[in-house]
Amino acid sequence: MDNFDLKKYLAEGKLLKEGNMKTPMQELIEQLKEERDEHGYERGQHYDTAIEFAESMIEKEKEVMCGFAANFVEYECFASFEGEVNCDLSTEEYFNKTFNTK
Repeated sequence: MDNFDLKKYLAEGKLLKEGNMKTPMQELIEQLKEERDEHGYERGQHYDTAIEFAESMIEKEKEVMCGFAANFVEYECFASFEGEVNCDLSTEEYFNKTFNTK
């Protein structure tokens, strides 16, 4: 069992800062737009199609990320009286258990 120390985690500044990060889908959209702009009209239409599809997936990505976080906290972690958060699995182990990425 992993012993997750929330106080240490906060002290190290590891929590995501509000408005400071992009999701993988947002990064993909940004990269596709850069590639589209480099290749001009000839291949640009194909990039536009990919960008539209990726943009349509942003809400689903949000639902999946929020669901993962809520399930991890609800089913894998518990707080002790001392303020430590203890988890049966690490977030990476829970991710691998939850998602079929291989």
